[in-house]
Amino acid sequence: MNFIKRLSPEWKIFLIYFFVLLLITKPYSMSDNEASRFNAIKAMVENHRLEIGTSGFNTVDKVYIGGKWYSDKPPMLSFFGALIYFPVYHTLGSFKDHTAFVPYLMKITIIGITSSLLLIVFYRTLSLFDVKTTTKYFLTFSLGFSTLLFTYATAFNNHTMAAFLSFTGFYYYLLWVKKKQEHFFVMGLLFALSSTIDLVSGGIFLIVFSVFIFFDKMISRRSKCLFFISFLIPLSLHMVLNYPVTHHLLPGEALPKHYQYEGSLFLKEVPSGVYNHDSLKSLLIYSFHSL
Repeated sequence: MNFIKRLSPEWKIFLIYFFVLLLITKPYSMSDNEASRFNAIKAMVENHRLEIGTSGFNTVDKVYIGGKWYSDKPPMLSFFGALIYFPVYHTLGSFKDHTAFVPYLMKITIIGITSSLLLIVFYRTLSLFDVKTTTKYFLTFSLGFSTLLFTYATAFNNHTMAAFLSFTGFYYYLLWVKKKQEHFFVMGLLFALSSTIDLVSGGIFLIVFSVFIFFDKMISRRSKCLFFISFLIPLSLHMVLNYPVTHHLLPGEALPKHYQYEGSLFLKEVPSGVYNHDSLKSLLIYSFHSL
C-alpha cells in the first residue's frame, strides 16, 4: 500500500489502464488488418525480407506487386513490431509455435503500452491548465474507457500509436505556448513518425503544425530548422522499408492498382472499400457507417 501511495498520478493511471488491457486483450482474435501486419513482421524477422508470400496468416489486406505478395499497410508499425518479435523468435519461438502468446505479446507491448502512455500525456496536458486533480483523473479515465481508444487499445492497429505520437507532439507544442520550453526537434520527430504510421491522421497533424511553426514569428529560425530537419529520420526509414515494395512514397493501401488481382475485395466492382467511391459525399457516408 505504501508503494502505491508513493506513485505519481501518472504512474497510477498507467498501471491501472495497462492492467485492464492485460485482462481484456484477446490473444486469439485476429482481423485481416492485424493478420496483414503480423505477416509483415513474420517476413522481416524469419525471412529477412518484406515479401509475405502465401503461407502466413490468411488476410485480404495484401497487394500483388511484381508477382509477389506484400502487406498493403504502411511498414513502420510492422518494423517496430519486428523489433519486439526478433528476440521472441530467437528465444521463445515463432508465431507458428505460439499461436496465442506471440500475437497477445505484440498487442500488449506495442499497442497496450502506447495506449497507456497516451493517458499519461493527456493527464500532463491537463496539468498545464487550471484543472482540479479530481477533474483531471475523471477526464483522463474517460478518454481511456469511454472512447474508441478502449477498443483500439486491444487490437494491433496503427491508429493507437499514431494518436500517441501526434498527441505527444501536441503536448510539446503546448509546452512552448504555455512555458516557452523548446522541444522542436522531438516535436517534429513525433509528428513525422506519426504520419508514416497513419497517413491520414498523422499527416494532418504534420501539415497543420508545420504551418503553425513556420509562420510563428516567436519561434527562432534555429528552432524551425530543427523541427523540419527531424522529419528526415522517420521519412528516410519509411522510404527504406516502403520504396523497395511499391517504388513509391505511398504504401500499397494508397495505390489501387496493386489490388488488381483475382479474389481482391478492393476492386472497383466490389463495394467493400474506399476506392469505389466517385465523390467525397459517397466516401464520407461510407466512412461514417464504417465507424
